[in-house]
Amino acid sequence: MVRDAGFNTLLEHTNYRWYFRTLFAGRAGAPADTRFRRAGPLCDGGDVFAGDDDTPYRRFPAGTSVGDLVVFLDAGGYTLETMNDCSARPRAGARAITLVGDVVEVRRRETNSDLSAFDLTPGFEP
Repeated sequence: MVRDAGFNTLLEHTNYRWYFRTLFAGRAGAPADTRFRRAGPLCDGGDVFAGDDDTPYRRFPAGTSVGDLVVFLDAGGYTLETMNDCSARPRAGARAITLVGDVVEVRRRETNSDLSAFDLTPGFEP
């Protein structure tokens, strides 16, 4: 369900079984009345996020679908530092809410070019 946020984005949920409250930005005010499994794009058992009330499911508004903007609440400052590019997936971007309620970008989403920006090929002159 989550397009570009897997365990490479929120590693703590896998290592420490942390639960991150989640909203879908376009449906934040709608009733959370439908069960969903929330999983990321990686092919790994750790890429399925914890559910509500010791079940594998979360409740989100009906009509929630792949590609909706996901808001992970209370993720904390270390989340940006523990993100990684597992399986050659660019790191996700991040936004924050200021004290006056403005949404600001604090980290842009990486591109495929960013993944190899620091790679060197020994013996090859560009």
